[in-house]
Amino acid sequence: MLIATGWPDRPHVSPLVAETDGPPGAALSARALNVGFGCVPVFIVEDILVAAMAAIAEARGLRALAPSEAIAAAASRAPLHACAVLPLSAELDRARDGARRIFKSLAPAAVIAVEKGGSTAPDIS
Repeated sequence: MLIATGWPDRPHVSPLVAETDGPPGAALSARALNVGFGCVPVFIVEDILVAAMAAIAEARGLRALAPSEAIAAAASRAPLHACAVLPLSAELDRARDGARRIFKSLAPAAVIAVEKGGSTAPDIS
């Protein structure tokens, strides 16, 4: 299960200042889906926000591991509530390539976006 959330909010101040509502809510939802249904959450955030998202996930009771380790943890006899946090570029062409790689390698059953900023249609007026 992929969960896209967050975005750099004030890059003119610091690239580490990010949207603060979505990531905690996404982590809480991921924990509930992990406990209730055995889903392995994989968070997708901008490159600069990976460490912050891992810390948020851990604060919500999920252990941030590599995707293969999180999947193995869910299949073990003593399951560990694990997740993964992957970077995705904010640059459109690189993000498309990265998304293709992620979908090909993980084949997610679901994709969820929680307060994830995105581009809008260009102004053509």
